[in-house]
Amino acid sequence: MKTYSELREAGLQSLQGKWTEIAVSFIPFIIALGVLMLAPIRLELLDPELDSIKFLLWSGINAIFIPLLAFLVLVPLGFASYVTIFHKYRGSEEKAIHLLGQSFKHDYGFSIGFSILYAIFQSLYLIVYYIAIIILVVVWFVSLGLDEDTILYLAEDPAFLANFIDSSAIIYVVLFSVFTLLFMVAIIQLELKYMMVYFIRAEHPKVQIWSAMKHSKAIMKGHKRHLFVLCLTFIGWALLAAITCGLALFFVYPYMIATFAAFYDEIRHEKEIEIEQDYILVEEE
Repeated sequence: MKTYSELREAGLQSLQGKWTEIAVSFIPFIIALGVLMLAPIRLELLDPELDSIKFLLWSGINAIFIPLLAFLVLVPLGFASYVTIFHKYRGSEEKAIHLLGQSFKHDYGFSIGFSILYAIFQSLYLIVYYIAIIILVVVWFVSLGLDEDTILYLAEDPAFLANFIDSSAIIYVVLFSVFTLLFMVAIIQLELKYMMVYFIRAEHPKVQIWSAMKHSKAIMKGHKRHLFVLCLTFIGWALLAAITCGLALFFVYPYMIATFAAFYDEIRHEKEIEIEQDYILVEEE
């Protein structure tokens, strides 16, 4: 397998001479993001005599419909940007903005469905984590011998718990830290496991969501650690993006995705995976 430096070099070289058109392809995402950020303008600034009913109605719109619109627009655009950079990495001569538009239209349902399914998996992990924390807190309270009135008081003033903390609390703090660390590891593993779905869909436009996820899981087996380390090599670039208020992302983001595409090509050719019939792209139409 190629070294991390070789993978980054492959990604970087694949984008030579294509930076401008890729930057232009980001414009729809930036416009959509800007509109959605400016949309929830506080209505009381526009109407000083705003009554409470209108205020509550507008607040409800901001809290529900704006995030929903963000999901329905930004998620497909983000997915399309992965597909676009993958095709540019593979040497496509088509303009990036055209690739973006094609992917947005063709992969819209796929990107939404995949995001929902992925969010469900994350939620299941989160539920298990919360259950573990609740059990830990209950056991701790029982060990402290707190009566019902004290527990109810703690619910109103959690700071009051400091009066009951002793040396035994260290055990529960350690357990809480361990559970939190395990949860973070599980979420990272989940992200790495399905990170190749974008490239699988780009390479096989007719693949279904579940098939793409299963194939991504299969080819990532034994390679999640490598991808994690590859991600860590971009920490410096991520800091640069933060320092420049996101401007460096015009360079860093395509660079990262192209590098991940190089990683995908590497592990895809390295493993011989039996692909299901419903995964195979049928040329005859």
